[in-house]
Amino acid sequence: MTNNDLSGLRRKKERRRRRRALLLSAISIVLVAVLISGLLLVLDNSSETIRLAFFSTDTIERTVKAQGLIVREEVRLSAPQSGYLLPLYHSGSKVSKADQVGVVLPADHDGIVDELHSLEREIYFRQSELIRENYNQPVVLDARTMGQNEITAAMATARLAAGKGEITDIVAAKEEVQRTISLNSYKLRQLEFTDQQLKTLNNQYNTLVSGLKQGNQGPVITNPTPGWISYRNDNTTSILPSDLLTANYDHLNQLIMATETQSSKSYPAQVEYNDTALTLITGQEQYLTFCLPGFYSQDFPADKKYKIKSAALEQELSDCEIVRSEEGAEGLLIVFRTRQGIDKLADYAKDDFIISLSEKRGLIMPIASLLEYVPEQKAARIMKVVGGRTEIVPVVVEASDSFYVLVRGRDGDPLAPKAADIYVRNPENIEAGIIID
Repeated sequence: MTNNDLSGLRRKKERRRRRRALLLSAISIVLVAVLISGLLLVLDNSSETIRLAFFSTDTIERTVKAQGLIVREEVRLSAPQSGYLLPLYHSGSKVSKADQVGVVLPADHDGIVDELHSLEREIYFRQSELIRENYNQPVVLDARTMGQNEITAAMATARLAAGKGEITDIVAAKEEVQRTISLNSYKLRQLEFTDQQLKTLNNQYNTLVSGLKQGNQGPVITNPTPGWISYRNDNTTSILPSDLLTANYDHLNQLIMATETQSSKSYPAQVEYNDTALTLITGQEQYLTFCLPGFYSQDFPADKKYKIKSAALEQELSDCEIVRSEEGAEGLLIVFRTRQGIDKLADYAKDDFIISLSEKRGLIMPIASLLEYVPEQKAARIMKVVGGRTEIVPVVVEASDSFYVLVRGRDGDPLAPKAADIYVRNPENIEAGIIID
């Protein structure tokens, strides 16, 4: 066979291969078109797009939000003369006996305060530079990882609030995210670095504060006993922790209603001689007192510890124990004792708290994805995808909030849902028996 014959044979084979490829492509296009048409027909018959989701495991808490009065063992620290108070410790700081915790400056205090604030800014900016330069150092990475986990948790709360659509929850969630990010930034700034410039700035700052503590710029306030510094300078409550067990129901309820949350101040702040300048928290415990309309003593078993979270600070107190529970005309008066969060809540005499009554873990799904939900019977149906086909499955609702529910299948049901199973998120207009894949 000549070269021309071989060349012609190869061209014929190539043409046949191209024709087969074109034919297969055409068949594939037709099949895809048929499948798409079939899917569109199914969806059109279902009135809307089928939205699917996987079952996952999560926790739902039953909570109540209420304003609570905070009572502690405290000592009022008086101003030694009239002037401008400059605290020498951050609020919530643990201080020892005889520590100089504040100084009262004269009217011409601007120079010393400006110098102090200037050093604080320089230290902040230098620490920020060092964090950027040491981004891959283990201590920075660990702090960032911890902060990212905290921010992720805060974002989850924000997503839940957005799902509920309640403006107050969304605003609170936004504030939580902002506080968490700010707290993470503060933690990063507290990292220690071997840096001569930062060391010099810190030495200058400490020298200036040491001079203030020695009374070089004005009389100092010395604390009489160990405790935690609070910037509260009001006399909002005169009640002692011991009074909480014996005080009249109506009197405690009135205190809860009348007490105002301490407003923040900028320092130096003007004070008068012998007025309360600062507060020293001396006790190792704090007491949270609530009046809860619609609740009864049986709603709060006394033999368990409760988790209570500050709505303003996102500070969680997980060791709260009931020391008093009394029913009255205004609702349930209940007093909790905790040893946690004294430093974080130091400036608060009252706050909004979220009390966790109970929590349960299980398969979670939106409450809107239930069919024929009867809350009183804790019974509902779901639409689950079984073998590529939609099936109606009865479930028991074990817990719920305003957006999500925890469900489990009936005992012995082979179609009972489990983690990673697929369900239909919008089952109202979807028929059972539809093939999904």
